Parts: sequence; C-alpha cells; structure tokens
Amino acid sequence: MTRASAEALLVVDVQHYFARPEFLRSHGVSAEAVACVQAAVEQIAGLVDDARSVGVPIYWIRNTTRPDAPWEANRKFRGSPAAFGFDACAEGTELAELYRVQPIAEETVVRKERYSAFIDTPLESMLRGAGVDRVTVTGLTTECCVASTANDAFQRGWEVQVPADCCASYQEDTHRAALAVIALNIGDVTVREQVAADWSRARGA
Repeated sequence: MTRASAEALLVVDVQHYFARPEFLRSHGVSAEAVACVQAAVEQIAGLVDDARSVGVPIYWIRNTTRPDAPWEANRKFRGSPAAFGFDACAEGTELAELYRVQPIAEETVVRKERYSAFIDTPLESMLRGAGVDRVTVTGLTTECCVASTANDAFQRGWEVQVPADCCASYQEDTHRAALAVIALNIGDVTVREQVAADWSRARGA
C-alpha cells in the first residue's frame, strides 16, 4: 500500500453554528475573528477539492446535540443554555448543518456529540478498515474539536498533520497556542499547499 492510499482528510465541525458570520457576530465574535474563520473555510473547501482530485478519502465530522441527552459536564462548565458554546448544534436545526462545504454521495459523514470525533463514534473502525495510517485534521475550532480530534488520532496510533490555514479559533492567540501544542506533542503543523503537494506527489498526479 502506498503512502497516498493510506491518507485521509477529516473535516471537523464546519457548521453554521461555528462559522456563520451573523451568528458569530451576534455572540460577540470580533470582525477580525469572523474573517479568519471565513478564510479557513475557504482553505478547507480548497483542500477538499485537492483531496477529491487525487482520491484521498474525506470524512465529514458533524457535531450534534440531542435535547433528550445533554452533555451534563459541558452544561455545568458552560453555564446558561443561552450562552455561546453551550449545547452547540442542536440536532435538526439549521445551525447544525454544514456551512459552505458539503460531502458528495460516496463520502462518509460521522456524527459526534463530544469534542473529539473518536468519542462514541465509528470513526476509528472506519479508518482502520480503510487502511488509513495518516490523517489530516481540519475544521473548527483549532483549540477545541480540531485539537481534541488530532490528539485522539495520535493516541490511537495515527500519524497526524494539521494545516494551520485550514482551521481557526475566535482568538488568534488561542489558534496559535493550540497549533504550538499540536506541533510539540501530536503531529506536523503544515499548510494546505504543502498537504496538497504531498498528496499529488505521492499519487503521481
């Protein structure tokens, strides 16, 4: 098996709740941070196209919450149900839908209820069944669900890379700090252009 055939792209939580400008602004996210999120979404969309062009499989991760099964620890930590970040992406609502990027028919969508895409989901068995041994983790937000997913992938034995321009946080210093921790403890911090070039070279494209 070649290196390229062992790759996978994870797109984590690129949803209206985490990315839609008017929603973010209504919850106090700065114009600069909103612009950073939009730029990251554009880069993610480009990387999705890059992956499709060379046959790298894409796994779409969607955060959802169920009113009948709340994450109580998160409720206690976050506080009021009206607060930004609390009970995100209620199942069946527009805010839970993917934002500006969409899977095609043959691509896999994984629903999660925690920060990490590996907690109580079939993602691990899917990746192992597909023979994946390196994952590229993208999405929102860098310090939360991206970092949690990247960490759990590493802990489970996968090589990990995170393109810095394909993720974002609502504070730039938080984004940079999360990437520094990832680079120190988890995997390679890179950029979309380099990831796409590596995929293309490995595939002989």
